[in-house]
Amino acid sequence: MQIQDLNLKNEKVTFKTDRHNIKVKEYLPLEEKLKLVAEVLNLSIDQNSFKNILKIKMWTDLMIIRHYTDLELESYFEEEPEDKDYATLYDLLI
Repeated sequence: MQIQDLNLKNEKVTFKTDRHNIKVKEYLPLEEKLKLVAEVLNLSIDQNSFKNILKIKMWTDLMIIRHYTDLELESYFEEEPEDKDYATLYDLLI
């Protein structure tokens, strides 16, 4: 089988909610996946320089939403993590 036979495309699927349509990417290029993982790991370090398992879970979910959907979260991520209540954002989205 040739790779072309798989018909892989960088398309978006649209999901409808009560009031909105949310587009979700079916595919994310490797470079963006690596960026996503790096962001998760950097944001999951606690004050003792240890990876916090709960933060890894929260940031993984938030970064997947950020990178795979068209939800406009960029303004939320412009400020430093200490300046935002990301747990509330997580609770709203998950």
